[in-house]
Amino acid sequence: AESGTPILLLHGMADNHSIFALLRRGLQRRGFSRVYSMNYSPLTQDVRTAAAQLAREIEAICEETDYEQIHVIAHSLGGVISRYYVTRLGGDERVHTVVTLGSPHHGTHLARLLPLPITRQLSPGSPLLRELAQPAPGCRTRFLCFWSDVDEAIFSITTDPYIVYTSNIFAILGLRALYFALAAIIHRFEYLKQALAVL
Repeated sequence: AESGTPILLLHGMADNHSIFALLRRGLQRRGFSRVYSMNYSPLTQDVRTAAAQLAREIEAICEETDYEQIHVIAHSLGGVISRYYVTRLGGDERVHTVVTLGSPHHGTHLARLLPLPITRQLSPGSPLLRELAQPAPGCRTRFLCFWSDVDEAIFSITTDPYIVYTSNIFAILGLRALYFALAAIIHRFEYLKQALAVL
């Protein structure tokens, strides 16, 4: 028998719905029998266009299941698309909860490596991200955002490039714990640059 609020899985950039095969099985084993996934084109050039496609998919799921709301679990770019749909296109009427996994809500400097319209939208400070940073009064959807401090693609706690890059260099070298130890005492070296300049 079908049970549980429908869940839609939304992949990230350069992926497709198959990335969620294990998660889908895990959800189904735990009683969520209405698990859907949506593919948007890997050639998608605009978050707003993908969000409109997401709106149509969610409407179809609600119509098929007779549920008024669903949950969305989204990875990477899928989280930004979901956020746009919910906060800018009125999707909060249809989405109870959005769970994002490693989504670049504050942008990613890696977006500058690919000169595509969609990656420009994911660059820190882009017009799209500034729009998403604006309040969404009355939005009723609950957001749960998961990230990792070893994800080199996203900004989690800060957008300070020095902290982001040095933290990621330490992570790549397997020295993340050392980075946090140094970060905790860096204030003690307040005059290090001036002292070295004198020498």
